[in-house]
Amino acid sequence: MPDIGNAPSPHRGTFLAIMLGMLIGVPAFLFMIVITYGAILIPMVGFLLIGALATVHYLLWGRSMSNAVAAEREEEAEDEAEADGEDWPLDGPHGPRRY
Repeated sequence: MPDIGNAPSPHRGTFLAIMLGMLIGVPAFLFMIVITYGAILIPMVGFLLIGALATVHYLLWGRSMSNAVAAEREEEAEDEAEADGEDWPLDGPHGPRRY
């Protein structure tokens, strides 16, 4: 019987990945800032602005459109459930169907 008391925590791997990412990523990012004299910050600001624009776009349009078609999705799911309940013959005049 395995000893449960010595089992590693499931959060241990996540913590290790985050710490290793920070120990490697932060110095690499600082190194890039130093060797490019801060020029790497300009594209990063651009990426952040694009991400902010995408978030605003989703909040304005995506969520409202998703809510608008929710009734249609529920109706379609009900139609599919009804169609699944119908008994279709598996055998035709020429024997069983092959797919």
